[in-house]
Amino acid sequence: KNRYAERIVGWYREKKRRALRRYQNFVGRIAKTSSFLAFLLPHVLYAVLVVGLKRIDPGVVTYLATKTYLYSFISFWHPLYLTFSVLRRLSPHLKEYKDGKASDENGKGAVKTMTPSILKKKRQQEAEIEGLRVEVVDL
Repeated sequence: KNRYAERIVGWYREKKRRALRRYQNFVGRIAKTSSFLAFLLPHVLYAVLVVGLKRIDPGVVTYLATKTYLYSFISFWHPLYLTFSVLRRLSPHLKEYKDGKASDENGKGAVKTMTPSILKKKRQQEAEIEGLRVEVVDL
């Protein structure tokens, strides 16, 4: 049986994964020399794309900027969505942090035994929080 849709989806996912890995490696190499330039890179790429498109076909950019909701989406709705999605993923960590602070202030939980599984879980949470921090900075 021919499963064209699954093949196309698989092909797309592989291409997207490779492109994202290349981009992240590229940003990582830039970040080794200049973190400021690494932060600016997405904005510079966007500006180059829009200016290039404006030079090639000015009517398309004018139409998209004035006659569609694309400007509203790019400037307001997409950043709002990203902010809420990061907050949603970060909220369990913030709640855990807040609960830990409250228990420390009350004198409860001051002495905790750190088993290897707890240490592993804590390291995983710290890695996830660091990933979320990086994602927030990228916003």
